[in-house]
Amino acid sequence: MLSNPAIISRRGFTVFEIVIAVAIIAIVATIILGQAGVFRRQAALAGEAERLLTILERARTETLASKDSLNYGVYFEVGAVTIFSGSAYVAGATGNEVISLDSSVEIIAIDFTDNQVVFERLTGVASNSGSITLALAADNTKIKQIAVGASGIGSLR
Repeated sequence: MLSNPAIISRRGFTVFEIVIAVAIIAIVATIILGQAGVFRRQAALAGEAERLLTILERARTETLASKDSLNYGVYFEVGAVTIFSGSAYVAGATGNEVISLDSSVEIIAIDFTDNQVVFERLTGVASNSGSITLALAADNTKIKQIAVGASGIGSLR
């Protein structure tokens, strides 16, 4: 009676079934992890754009508050921005606050005279209007732009 193949039950998995299951899991994991990396980089770009907008707003607010009776401004470089006091950026000044960007994000275009914007006391008006463009270091097609109008108010595009 045990010789009838219809009666014998198979238990377990064959090597072929295990290999197919592992291959499917590997393909799905690769797709998911790849998309997670893209999402993380895009989130870093959006986060840095928001952070730079906040830095500009901070410099303008400190100017409007007449902190230390000074103007404040922001100086832009490829991998960092500097909040400074006074009417112009002076490299190495003791009051400068250098803020580094996330390493996956870089400034690819600076459209401000002398790479800086200074806010006027009491009005908050910008010394010049312009914009900066941020991009992913690994993919310059993914960009965010921050513009500062003559009024000194920044916006994210």
